[in-house]
Formats: sequence, structure tokens, C-alpha cells
Amino acid sequence: MYQGYNRPQLLGAPSVNVAGAPSVNVAGTPSVNVAGVSHGYDILGDVDVLGDEALAILGAAARRAYQRPMRGGGAASNTVAQKQATQTRRLDLAVDSGATPIAAAASLTITVTPPEPIRVEQIMVAPSIAPAFVLTAATIGRANQIMGAGSLAAELCSPNNPFAVQWDTAQTSQPILLTVTNTSGAALRFLGSLRGTVVTH
Repeated sequence: MYQGYNRPQLLGAPSVNVAGAPSVNVAGTPSVNVAGVSHGYDILGDVDVLGDEALAILGAAARRAYQRPMRGGGAASNTVAQKQATQTRRLDLAVDSGATPIAAAASLTITVTPPEPIRVEQIMVAPSIAPAFVLTAATIGRANQIMGAGSLAAELCSPNNPFAVQWDTAQTSQPILLTVTNTSGAALRFLGSLRGTVVTH
């Protein structure tokens, strides 16, 4: 039975009066009298319901009370929080062929390994050696970042006017392979930089 003296209140659904018991008044809606019995009690505590029919009526009211706030844009409960980037920086990856010069007319693939995920956006080559080199390939994973046949003149990659690109993002420790060719008549060391955006979560 409903314990009128405990006075629990159900919010957000139509109220129901069950035959032979005090009425259940749900805030904001008219009472419904079943079998003509209505004592006008506001339920303010634990509710004891007797009979399958009474349970069914009260269960339906509870479901409507739960669902009603969701109709007004309460979908936030189903929202999956997305992992957001916490810090974005612009950094340089040094490109260095090493102490052994690249022989005249020879090519060398230089491996650069980023310590953090980076999206390369600019290529820079030291002005002193730029006229002697061309870039023939730049590979991240299996994808060559230089499209089409031919080579890219290193002179286009001046530090004062860096060559703008939008390469694929290289993940942490994923090698970036840069192939250069020395077109001069002397052995030279290649020096340059890959500048890009690093995102740290």
C-alpha cells in the first residue's frame, strides 16, 4: 500500500491513483483517479505497491519521468568524450647526411626519426649547399610525399622562404626517409630541416 505519512514525491510524470489506495501526485500534472478513489496524498517516501496492475501503472509513469528530460536535448548522457590535443607546437627535425660527405653525382637516403608525432609543413636547406642538391623522394610509411616524376630543387627551400608542404603525419619513431642527390662536382654534406606541427596529448 502507499504510506501517506512518508510523503515521497515522484517528479516528471503523470500522477496515478491506484484503486483503493491514496493518490500518487506527480509534480506538474493532473491526478488520475482509478476506480473513483482519491485521497490527495503527496507521496514523500518509500512506495509500497500491491498488485501487478498497480506495478504496471507506476512503472510506466517512472519510464516517462526518465525519458522526458532527454527530449529537451538531454543526449549528453550518450555523448562520448573525445580525446583532445593538450598542446600544439612548431618544431624542427634536423636533416643531416652525416660526417661522410655525399660524393659528386651520388644520392643518399637520409633517415629522420621523430620523437613525437609531427606533420611536416616546411622544408629548409642550408643556403650554402642548396644549389648543389635536389630532393628526389620523401617517404613516410609507404607514401612518397613528393608527387610525380622528377626532382625538387633544394634552392626552393630557402630558410628565408621555406618550401611549404602538407605531408602526412609521421608518428612517434616512424622514419621519414629523405632522398637527396648531389648534382655538383664535389663531395658535400647535406644539412637541412623539416619544420612542422607537433601535437602532444
